[in-house]
Amino acid sequence: MRAAREHHVSCPKANGGQTMKAIYEFPMRLQVFLSKSTPLSRRKAEEAIEAGRVEVNGSVITQMGFKVEKGDKVCLDGMNLFIPGDVRCYMLNKPRGCVCTNSDPHQKNYARDYLSDVREPERLFSIGRLDKDSQGLLLFTDDGALANKIIHPSGKIIKTYRVQVKEKLRQSDLYKMKDGIKLPDSPLPYKLSSFSLVSDNIAEVMLESGKNREIRKLFENFDYTIEKLIRIRIGQLELGDLKEGHYRKLNGTDIDRIFQK
Repeated sequence: MRAAREHHVSCPKANGGQTMKAIYEFPMRLQVFLSKSTPLSRRKAEEAIEAGRVEVNGSVITQMGFKVEKGDKVCLDGMNLFIPGDVRCYMLNKPRGCVCTNSDPHQKNYARDYLSDVREPERLFSIGRLDKDSQGLLLFTDDGALANKIIHPSGKIIKTYRVQVKEKLRQSDLYKMKDGIKLPDSPLPYKLSSFSLVSDNIAEVMLESGKNREIRKLFENFDYTIEKLIRIRIGQLELGDLKEGHYRKLNGTDIDRIFQK
């Protein structure tokens, strides 16, 4: 049996953006490595292994108990994976018209391209998604554990969006959206956590764990035409005055705000 070795990395600490030492022990179970280096949960990582999507040093691994050593080359769907050293997290004011995926042969404009001047941008992936026609606050990281903590439903992190529609908003419709609407494509209702009216045709709406295009489907169900959909807040982290197409690196204090209620 190979002795465990320690790999020290810097991670955000909950005080003013300082850092602390975390310890990764090797050999490490392959599914654990995947969950730390991608947004996959532990269960989704196991499914990827079972499906033959993971290679270690050029060999496909489907054995669930397989362990990797520090320095092993691990790939998921042909993409090299890394457990990051310094945890990096960026907020981007995503423009309309670009996609959050990092590779799609049918798309030309990728949100990650706006971070092309950071160190090793190819390691970054978005935390959650905004659809192509939506804009606003989008997070990127190279740390799977942080991504999982933010997107996992147990965190109950509220995302706030500003919705502008062509028509005049009816408050009664917004209350119905808050109560929940059953649609044919989901066994669970689509619903808002809360809302506030900003003007006759603009509302701020909150979601706890958004389904795919949930806001658009809710408003379209009441025959509204969405003209602009912007995510302005995740937890207590505000988009603020960050210009469209610009980004900034988050420190520990910023990351803390994501988890504040």
